[in-house]
Amino acid sequence: MDTRPALIAILLVICVLSAGCTSLLPTRSPKGPAELTGPSWRLVSYSVGERTLAPVSPGTNITLKFGNQGNVSGFLDGCRNYSGHYTTLGETIKVTNLIEVNEGACPWTPDVVEMKNTYFSLLQKSPRFNINEGTLVFGYYDADRYLVFSRI
Repeated sequence: MDTRPALIAILLVICVLSAGCTSLLPTRSPKGPAELTGPSWRLVSYSVGERTLAPVSPGTNITLKFGNQGNVSGFLDGCRNYSGHYTTLGETIKVTNLIEVNEGACPWTPDVVEMKNTYFSLLQKSPRFNINEGTLVFGYYDADRYLVFSRI
């Protein structure tokens, strides 16, 4: 009895099923869209809870820059830098592994520590981003806005 037709049929089924499983699933990318990675961004307001945004205090300067290879970086008050990683899938984003570097020139005040902790938490918590007319918003769909940036 010739078993070749049965083996060929089984191999064809396996090829069709495995190709369908891998080609239809979207994957997260370490490269964001050009409107995200092109400019640098300055934080202008942030969530203080219950869908309320507060403006960043005049003495606070927080910037954000997305690189083409999945790296994110910026400055806190102009003398501390930070970096981390991000991935995107459509308008979803995941920011992870944020670390800061104190350049030594800036004192750590309780307000600075609180703002940094709040900022890092909201940036890593935000599952979506939207860019419209020079404004970058991180949030949860349209229901909550966590961070609002303006293009520098």
